[in-house]
Amino acid sequence: YCVTEANDFTPSRDKIMDFGGKLTGPTDFTPLDALKIAFQADGITKYAGDYCYSFHFSKLRKVVRLRAILDATNIKYTETLYKDGSYGFYVYVGFALTKDFSDITLEDKSEQWCLDFLSELEHWDGSKRDTDKAHKYSNTNYAAVEFVQAVAASCSIYTSVYADVKDGVNTSYSVYISK
Repeated sequence: YCVTEANDFTPSRDKIMDFGGKLTGPTDFTPLDALKIAFQADGITKYAGDYCYSFHFSKLRKVVRLRAILDATNIKYTETLYKDGSYGFYVYVGFALTKDFSDITLEDKSEQWCLDFLSELEHWDGSKRDTDKAHKYSNTNYAAVEFVQAVAASCSIYTSVYADVKDGVNTSYSVYISK
């Protein structure tokens, strides 16, 4: 192996980065971090100026999980049960949430934070693969995909990304995360 500083690294087909290492920051994963993941996966910006976001679920497991996250954050929200059995949430955060995780920095995060992030991500936008040790995260937002890869690399977890290109449809990217 050849050690190269990150600022000097230029990726090519002949040069790749295996793993990033392990972060040692003091920050623990919080319910607010979990809310950011839930929003990225299933949230909709309702009123940008008021930082109001909405969620709509038919899966009860997501309803229960979002309710627990919101209760743990003490963020104001309303919940509605619709006639079709689905649930709607209006969440009043007070600050901007993003769809690409650009509001999260890894500088102060710990290895455990990264592991917790990946675990929470699996509940919202992930699916299990052949074993419990691997899962897939899919998104059309490449910046979010890159962030998930960076989180995995920051706790020495191997990932690979594949693009699913179809005519007339946004390219979907899948990150395969091997624990």
